[in-house]
Amino acid sequence: MRLQEIKKILSDNIDKFDYVTNSINNGSTIEVIGHIGVINAINEIASLGFLDEELSKLKDLSTIYYDRSLEDRIQINSPTYNRFKNIIYDIYQKCVTVYKALNIAIPNQEEYSVSVKLPNYTELDCLPDFFEKLDKSLSQALVNKHFNGKITIEAFDSGSLWVVLSVGSHLALSFLGRITEIAVKISTLILDIKKENLHFQQMKTSQNFLKEYNEIQMQRLKKVTQKEAEALANDADITDPEYISQLQYAIKEISNLITEGTQFKPNEVTSPEETKHFPDYTQVTCLVESHNKLLEQFQSSNETEDDNKSE
Repeated sequence: MRLQEIKKILSDNIDKFDYVTNSINNGSTIEVIGHIGVINAINEIASLGFLDEELSKLKDLSTIYYDRSLEDRIQINSPTYNRFKNIIYDIYQKCVTVYKALNIAIPNQEEYSVSVKLPNYTELDCLPDFFEKLDKSLSQALVNKHFNGKITIEAFDSGSLWVVLSVGSHLALSFLGRITEIAVKISTLILDIKKENLHFQQMKTSQNFLKEYNEIQMQRLKKVTQKEAEALANDADITDPEYISQLQYAIKEISNLITEGTQFKPNEVTSPEETKHFPDYTQVTCLVESHNKLLEQFQSSNETEDDNKSE
């Protein structure tokens, strides 16, 4: 999970720790109002993993923790309330501390910034090629008079393989969402082709057939990409053939990067209207993992065959 996402979960829930109390029977009984909202907020934050001890203590107060009364109010004895109050205070202080630390560690993003997830590279020499393709693709698609884009690095999301980029304008960010939406669709086609290739190789299909198959599929992908680029440019009222060619290149390269595990996610504070086209990566991530698993099996099988031959 990106640190920006952790910060967003905290900011969305840290102000929901308020509840109201009424003293009953000279203070021997305390009525708590609003405890369910507090517990729901804590459960959201607890998914981040740093409240395990405090959450366990809260669950021990089962009468409160598991209460789901429609009135959102409960009466408990004074000692139980004091335990509840102290646990909530400890959780709140811990959340505030983490949130402040994240504010220091992570600079505020511009509204037209985007976080880009790098593939899970294990070799440093993969990075220059990745950033060259990313920069060229985004520049060709967005840095022009149509979108007033400008690609600059804002930050690296510490502790994870994410880089934060500013694309220069709200219009450029919105259009990037359209590009990545298309690129995800095309990336699924690319991964399907790669999967079929592996199956053919496992079946010992002739090299001539594989070559012909790949040529046909590459032509198919080229036509699909060209058609999508033309349609996208038309939606933006752009008819310049040179730009459409550049857009086609950008879609192709971003699609390929996505097949390697790249993702594009907009700033959490940007308006939903501008980011509505940024895609969900669940399906393509499953396809990437499936392809990598098949590739490992294929390579392992080939190594076993080579060992048997050498014997």
